[in-house]
Amino acid sequence: MPVAERQPHWQDTLTRLDQARTGLETTYAYWRAECDALLPTSRPGTEAYDEPLAERNAEAWSYLCDWADGSYVLTQIARTAAGQNRDLAGPPAEHARAQNPAALPPQPPGHPQHRGPR
Repeated sequence: MPVAERQPHWQDTLTRLDQARTGLETTYAYWRAECDALLPTSRPGTEAYDEPLAERNAEAWSYLCDWADGSYVLTQIARTAAGQNRDLAGPPAEHARAQNPAALPPQPPGHPQHRGPR
């Protein structure tokens, strides 16, 4: 892609996405190794299984948030590569709404509007 068509924020976002991908792969590899080391009686619903699962999920959460926050750049790059230069200034409106919890529709009781630990 010609340099003139690239957006300045793409490189930082792509770097963050790559780091998040690496983090997810590492988290998954540790999880698989931990599963392989579990006793055969350690099944879902047992503390021996559920505790490492919860740790894996907590570790992966911030990486998944990074993907949710930055993946719009992949669409921007694809559109630019296809010659459809539009919406290059920033994230799509759906993304902007997700960044502002006040703009989200009301949630039923017991469903807090948060994205998880960071």
